[in-house]
Amino acid sequence: MRCLNCLTVCSDDDPNCPVCKKPFAKRSTRKPPIQRISKFALVFLLIGQGFWFAFAWRWFPPGQGTSLKLMAWAGVVGAVSVLVGGLFGMLMAGPETKE
Repeated sequence: MRCLNCLTVCSDDDPNCPVCKKPFAKRSTRKPPIQRISKFALVFLLIGQGFWFAFAWRWFPPGQGTSLKLMAWAGVVGAVSVLVGGLFGMLMAGPETKE
């Protein structure tokens, strides 16, 4: 690893740079927020689509076959589910703390 201040090659377990004595930032063990958000978005997408296709027969009777309206609304429900899941994931991720 290199020091970001003076570009000296340092060991991974050094707490400070041996040349400029600047401390290295501590490595975080938390996952980046985007990974946590994407899991929630995927789960909400699957749940939203499951509910949509379970209850879509109320608005689109089964005798009509596959209609473009049914598929278009499935896309709308999927997009809204992903947005809600992403927002929920952002809320659950919390603020990044610098340790």
